[in-house]
Amino acid sequence: MQAQTLCEGPFQSSILYGLLFGDESTGWFCGNSVTMRTSDGGKTFIDSMCVPNKLRDIHFKKDSTGVMAA
Repeated sequence: MQAQTLCEGPFQSSILYGLLFGDESTGWFCGNSVTMRTSDGGKTFIDSMCVPNKLRDIHFKKDSTGVMAA
């Protein structure tokens, strides 16, 4: 699978609210209009979703099934 950028602009300036690691390698974070995912323990992150709202929390039941709260 090839990484895609779905949000324009640097996420470094975003305020991050939610962080979840399902195991030592796979994790997600969310914040101001952005959700990003890592599969290497946080060494790199991939833009996963861009939304018009501030995302405050994130939870995944499985790797591909989750919810975010705005």
